[in-house]
Amino acid sequence: FATLLLLVISLYAISQGGGDIQGGFSAGVTGAVLFVTAITLRMFAQQIQTSEDNARTKTDQAAYLQLISQRIVEAMRTGIVVIDRDLRTQLMNRAASDLLTVGDQCTEILRVREIHQRLLKWREQGVIPLGFAFKLAENQTLKVSFSPLEDTRFPSIMIYIEDMQRLNQEAQQLKLASLGRLSASIAHEIRNPLGAISHAGQLLGESATMDDHDRHLLAIIHNHSQRINFIITTILDFSRKKNAQPEIINLNQWLVDFKAEYQQHHPGEIVIHEDVPDLRVEVDPGHLHQIISNLVDNGMRYSQRRTGERVMQCRIGRETKNQRPCLELIDFGDGIDSSHLDRLFEPFYTTETTGSGLGLYVCKALSEANQALLSYSYDQDRELSIFKLVLVNPRSTIALQ
Repeated sequence: FATLLLLVISLYAISQGGGDIQGGFSAGVTGAVLFVTAITLRMFAQQIQTSEDNARTKTDQAAYLQLISQRIVEAMRTGIVVIDRDLRTQLMNRAASDLLTVGDQCTEILRVREIHQRLLKWREQGVIPLGFAFKLAENQTLKVSFSPLEDTRFPSIMIYIEDMQRLNQEAQQLKLASLGRLSASIAHEIRNPLGAISHAGQLLGESATMDDHDRHLLAIIHNHSQRINFIITTILDFSRKKNAQPEIINLNQWLVDFKAEYQQHHPGEIVIHEDVPDLRVEVDPGHLHQIISNLVDNGMRYSQRRTGERVMQCRIGRETKNQRPCLELIDFGDGIDSSHLDRLFEPFYTTETTGSGLGLYVCKALSEANQALLSYSYDQDRELSIFKLVLVNPRSTIALQ
């Protein structure tokens, strides 16, 4: 447009006698320069537009990746907290908040004395703290580890918080898998010769020449063969258990159904006390049934031994400190001697001549597989034995939108 305007003005001047050919030539050269300038600027403008489009695309990609990272951090089961040099919390994901929650309140991480002392040392001396475990509540143990964020402009440290119960659960799953492989070998290597011994004992018992002493020895062989077979069966049944498949159940209704089923096939009475109505928990129902069945069988036996009656009490409530649901199984037996408490849940440890020592071990292992806590105490005042099973509250799911 500028070139045409210059040419028109030059031609008009020439036609009016006020210009010459030299002026027209100058207008043509100026127009050519304007064309070159316009084309050059257009090329630069296109490059700038392309750069802006690329920058906008990369910005959108970076924002998307940041959003994904945030959602991944929020969805992680490991708690993550980022603390800067001034000991200010820069980031805390939901898992960390849940792990640090006792009751209805979230404990500030700097209020944990062990963590605060290590962070002070890191700020003053630049020493990266070593990992450690601490007990936040009575039934809640957390593992803490530290990792520096290498940024000279904003020096920070990342704190990882893990639930020891979950770690124990994962270890328990590995243990179950190993036990499953071992049990198959046990069944092949022991059951076959055991069957031969038992069969030979039965044939020997049919002999007409045996005296009372020989029959007594044969009864010992038979009884111990049955005991070994029972131990092998218990191990095989335990090893065949699949990994925990937790479901949200109503503990009150579940216990009522268990009571009806148990009393239908076993003598005795189960008395239920509901301190908290409609209590919901997250647990594998099959594992819970095996745990409670074993504990009730033991409780009934010891109650009958001391009082002559097969009776037990079951109390449903919540823990005072962390508000986790709990189930207490109370019997009226003599209790467990204090010298045996340290080995109470060890496998193959028993004070009974006919027991296998696997019942309480199985209960403990299945409890840990469901992130539950099983403990024993004796009430001296009321003369009651109490097994307490602390269960897990239903977890809130994180919706990724």
